[in-house]
Amino acid sequence: MIITKEKLKPLEFYRKLSSVEQEKINKNFLLYLEKAKKDLGNYACIVDICLKLTYDDCEYFINDPDTRAGYTGLNVFNGISSQLDKILKNSEYSLKYSEYKT
Repeated sequence: MIITKEKLKPLEFYRKLSSVEQEKINKNFLLYLEKAKKDLGNYACIVDICLKLTYDDCEYFINDPDTRAGYTGLNVFNGISSQLDKILKNSEYSLKYSEYKT
């Protein structure tokens, strides 16, 4: 399993929102990220790395499931992407997000 452009869409959309718009999303999203960091312990920095990923980065950082960091990073990224996708679908930006994904 590798990271696809489709899996990056929630993060790309989130980054394009204004800071005011991001604030409206952040309540649920930041709670999720804090929990993920706590659960990861020593690997917590992976969460911050995942938030900054672009498609080109994936080849070097995360699409190497043979390494422990690659495997952990892939799981963390997929969790972040899925959670943000759910949050965006249920937000006031759901229509804009739907259009962005197509």
